[in-house]
Amino acid sequence: MLLTGVVAAIMSTADSQLLLGSAIATDDVPFVRRWATRVDALGRVWLGRLLLLVIAVIATALSVFRPESVFTLVSFAWGGMGAAFGPVTLMALYWRRFNLQGALASMIVGTMAAAVWGYASGGPWGMWDIEPATPGFALATLAGIGAALLTSPPPKDVAALFDEVNSPRGAV
Repeated sequence: MLLTGVVAAIMSTADSQLLLGSAIATDDVPFVRRWATRVDALGRVWLGRLLLLVIAVIATALSVFRPESVFTLVSFAWGGMGAAFGPVTLMALYWRRFNLQGALASMIVGTMAAAVWGYASGGPWGMWDIEPATPGFALATLAGIGAALLTSPPPKDVAALFDEVNSPRGAV
């Protein structure tokens, strides 16, 4: 049952990305756009379908002949997003003192740490081979806490809203 859910999520994402890629190629690639503007609506539909097929064939070839590159890209993307937005989301939800400066510092440090860590390899005890999300998340959390503590707290109305939302009865 769990595997079926995972496969369904993968297929839904793949389907959306293929359709988006086809639409972007039809409307934004200059050579293709010239063709697309010369045909009627039905011709644009068939052009979009043809481009969808081309993109799917290229993606399939890449995943078959270079599977490690697909895993690396996905790992890098999710690591960067997790390191940039994970600590900010958690601190904004659970820490009354968290502020804009802490959020910006956390996002910048998390993104940079994940990017640098993603390109490093080896190191003592293989420490650079850890997925980039873990060290990026840790460093972003520290940067967010440090920046929030070194700058002024959020305004009183923001703190009051935080207290109201986090009260046992919640915001109405």
